[in-house]
Amino acid sequence: MRMKRARLILDKLDAGEITEDDPQVLQLKQLVTSIGSSVEQGDLQKVDERIEFDFPSSTSIIVDPHCKSLKGFIGARWIAQQSIVPIEDVNAYYETNIKLGGKLVEYSDTGVEKIKTDLGRQKDIQEKPLCCHWEVFDIVTKTSFVIVDGWKDFVKKPEAVEPSLQRFWPIFALTFNDTETDPGGKIHLYPPSDVELIRHPQKEYNRMRNELRKHRARNRPFYVTTEGWLTEKDIEKLGDHDTCEVVKFKGLPPNGNLKDNLLPFVAAAIDGALYDTSSVTMDAQMVIGSQQQVPQQSRKKEAATPAVIQEQMRISGVNSNVDDLDDLLSELARASGEIMLREFSLETVRRIAGVGAVWPEQNREDFLNELYLDVLAASSGRPNKAIDVANAQSIGPLLLQAGAQLPALIKYYSNVLDSNLDPND
Repeated sequence: MRMKRARLILDKLDAGEITEDDPQVLQLKQLVTSIGSSVEQGDLQKVDERIEFDFPSSTSIIVDPHCKSLKGFIGARWIAQQSIVPIEDVNAYYETNIKLGGKLVEYSDTGVEKIKTDLGRQKDIQEKPLCCHWEVFDIVTKTSFVIVDGWKDFVKKPEAVEPSLQRFWPIFALTFNDTETDPGGKIHLYPPSDVELIRHPQKEYNRMRNELRKHRARNRPFYVTTEGWLTEKDIEKLGDHDTCEVVKFKGLPPNGNLKDNLLPFVAAAIDGALYDTSSVTMDAQMVIGSQQQVPQQSRKKEAATPAVIQEQMRISGVNSNVDDLDDLLSELARASGEIMLREFSLETVRRIAGVGAVWPEQNREDFLNELYLDVLAASSGRPNKAIDVANAQSIGPLLLQAGAQLPALIKYYSNVLDSNLDPND
């Protein structure tokens, strides 16, 4: 990349597009110095073979509308990855000559298309013009190409995808609440999030709690009496008085009977079942399969079955997400093994695995057709020592009956109980 950028600046300098006092000339000198230092240290010759994984934003991946499922991109004929990059970076990397003007669309830093005005574009030395860059993967022709919004030619002509995979797509999707759709159907290709699924139960929950708050406000205690005999100060004192204060009314109640003319109003009791949110909470748990708080412990006399059902409901959604993540990691592991078998040299393999490692160097496609990388007992979950100890206690007596050696069992139990324990000690 450094050499390509230096070559681009040299071409601009030779064509007279920039002068000797242009800031890009200083950048050219820095690039030449950096490349020379790398050559002296041997960095350009000692290039380690490795697999790199990128994490593009979900909104930068554009999927063919004919796709039926994001997991595996079933039914998709093409996938494009969009990025907003400086035009000079595109020219340097792909060795093209894209220039502003014509039908080329210029973009802002926020990824929004800039609107052209009659006043023309105000030139800013510090501002680098940006373009919308699409890398398209076409499964029909098994090729990939690069285009830029508004540029009439290919930035990179259709070529075979490197590194090639049997699944073809070099993009892997991690999705939850997976859906499968058909073109023209009501179900959207992109699965709904937990926030969207829980939206209606949450709104109903908020509505019930809000109505309860209003009902409680209306049922606040107050007094009723006949009009005409209480003064304004009496009414004010009746609503605001100190503890154990003796309140004296200036007005005289009718018939002189205060008890019959000043009564506390008795409102209808609030029905707790009317505002019970347990049904809404259960709906939310059934939708997303989990909740933030663990349900309260069941009573001693209560059967264990309801508590087990609640706990299973609580962890079902979490386990589902863990399974989706494990599926993604398994696909990445298989693809990585395929790429290593295709691309890695014997020197790299021996540096990783040891001098005695064996690696096919010819007819690698034959090995790919015969070998299948399978993932065994892999999980992204946290280790659970309690389960490991329980399994060891269950299988230990069976191993002794089967004739297992005692030192091997001691080593096994030591590793299960504490990996820092040394069986020799």
